[in-house]
Parts: sequence; structure tokens; C-alpha cells
Amino acid sequence: GRTTRTTVFSNLFEALHVNPENFLDLKKGRIPMEFANRSDLVADLFLGSHELYWLIHMVNSVEDPFEEFNSGDTVLIPKI
Repeated sequence: GRTTRTTVFSNLFEALHVNPENFLDLKKGRIPMEFANRSDLVADLFLGSHELYWLIHMVNSVEDPFEEFNSGDTVLIPKI
């Protein structure tokens, strides 16, 4: 009998996914060779927790980090 609310697939979620720079303070960086395909390591380094990898994915519209998170790629890092 409880109602659960989520932001997934809400207007806010879609706006963050499509245009994150309108909502978040972002900085740009390049993925070093040793961090290729490891968004968890990037999240740990810049956000202080490997568990925030999903935020890196969301801001960069990454669906498959093994195909889209390559060394030398430019990546947006949210300042939290």
C-alpha cells in the first residue's frame, strides 16, 4: 500500500541526461590510459567514491563503459 517515487525517467532525469551542464558545475578532463574502461576509478579519484561511477556515466551519456570510456576521451566530471 505504499507509493514509491523516483527521479528515474522523470523530466529532471531526462534533463540531466541530455543537458547536464545546465544543472551541474562540471569540469573537463581526459581519461588516462590506466583508467580506460574504468569509470569506477575515475569516480573514486575525482568524487571520492567508486560507487558514484553512475554519475560519471549519466553526465557523459555513457551506456557501455567498455565501448565508450576509452583512454584519451574527454570526460565531464561533476563538482559535488
